[in-house]
Amino acid sequence: MKLIIKLALFFSLISIYVATSGYAQKTAQDPKLKFKPDKAFRILQFTDIHWDSNIPASCRLVETLLNSVILAEKPDLIVFTGDIVTVSPAREGWLSIGKLMQYSGIPWAVTLGNHDDETDLSRENIFDLLETMPGFLGRKGSVSGVGNYVLPIQASSGDGLAALLYFLDSQAYTAIADAGYYDWFRFDQIQWYRNESIARNDKTKTDRLPALAFFHIPTPEWDRVFGNPGTIGLKNETVSSAAINPGMVASFIEMGDVMGAFVGHDHVNNYIGLYHGVALAYGQKTGFNSYGDLPKGGRVIELTEGERTFKTWIRTPEGEMFHYFYPYGVSFREQDYQFMSPTTNNDLKPGLKYSYHEGKFTSVDELMKSEVLKSGIVKVPEISSQAEKDYFGYVFEGFIEVKKKGLYRFSLKSDDGSVLWIGGKELINNDGTHGSLRKDAAIALDAGFHAFKLCYFDESLDQLLELNMAILGQEALYLKEEYFFHSSTE
Repeated sequence: MKLIIKLALFFSLISIYVATSGYAQKTAQDPKLKFKPDKAFRILQFTDIHWDSNIPASCRLVETLLNSVILAEKPDLIVFTGDIVTVSPAREGWLSIGKLMQYSGIPWAVTLGNHDDETDLSRENIFDLLETMPGFLGRKGSVSGVGNYVLPIQASSGDGLAALLYFLDSQAYTAIADAGYYDWFRFDQIQWYRNESIARNDKTKTDRLPALAFFHIPTPEWDRVFGNPGTIGLKNETVSSAAINPGMVASFIEMGDVMGAFVGHDHVNNYIGLYHGVALAYGQKTGFNSYGDLPKGGRVIELTEGERTFKTWIRTPEGEMFHYFYPYGVSFREQDYQFMSPTTNNDLKPGLKYSYHEGKFTSVDELMKSEVLKSGIVKVPEISSQAEKDYFGYVFEGFIEVKKKGLYRFSLKSDDGSVLWIGGKELINNDGTHGSLRKDAAIALDAGFHAFKLCYFDESLDQLLELNMAILGQEALYLKEEYFFHSSTE
């Protein structure tokens, strides 16, 4: 708060300039969103400002905050995710926001919240006004609600599409008795999203353009990710979603393009976590004129052209926090990790040692306690030779070579149970009797050889064992025989 007050004097000069320079209506074509030459595209999300022109001191604090965060992060697009101007006269508040955006020179977009039309402007009136403002890229849309639209991001070179941003109206309050308090997405909105996804992507669902979605009210799925491994941030209040779930997030998962969805609404939540491959995230409350004691700020999302990944973090005037890398569910900063040191064993030969077991196992622990029927050396950990059998298991042991220092994500898929250890540390527990199931985990590794152990058992019916590894920000690595070694002295 002290820093915000100190900045207020400087940024008040900006506010005076903007307020006295007049408001120029949109006269040129909308700017095109485009990845920079370094392949990056940065989005800054502000949410829940609750602007009230009747309280000038609060408005000045918001102006100072917006300007300081914008100057610190230098985004390529600014997104406001609802409850922005919530008290009449609303036109005056929106014009003030528009002037700040005009001065920044940065394109901007808006989704509406449940409080934005509790003023002297309807949702349609708000977008009629917004569509006249310089730099504003949103549209009313043609389906239920106001403000359903998609913004393409062009590749850094040429005019080809490289990513998509979906903006959705999450509605306000339901009028249906005994159906909860908040409203929900309409089916025509979901179909609109699906149609847009199909129209802009390969209909075979391969090579989907990476996409993000923005709206105000979280769906019930937001309540299912906090506490899961890889969730980062704070949850200080109940998720205030609709009681009815028509399946917007399910459509994100099915269509396969949306990597992350970003909301506001709950002022003291700012976490992000994975739900079946889609990151569900809160922004950081921005406004001073409503409840919530978290530091005021915004959420930054940075896309990289050509990758189905993004980085995100919370930015306040005091600094950054809660760094997150999708889809790893971990921080992307090396300084946040203690890297595991490699082994000093230099007497290594290619291949892994294995032991073969038989029995009606229900856990890896039972497997490891059973009699070894056969043992030897294999090039890679696989079970293809046992495709017609049931009730068997393998233990693979040795070392895996890490070519370069970095943060690695391992993916272990099996039917039935499996457990992976790296450097003596249990990294992935996919144990138990079950059908095909994949689990992922990340670990920071120094370059060199690290102890490797993988246990797998088949209880009955189908057999499957797949192990993949990827380094942060890169495609998965196919684990060929060149990665695996064993000690010749043991």
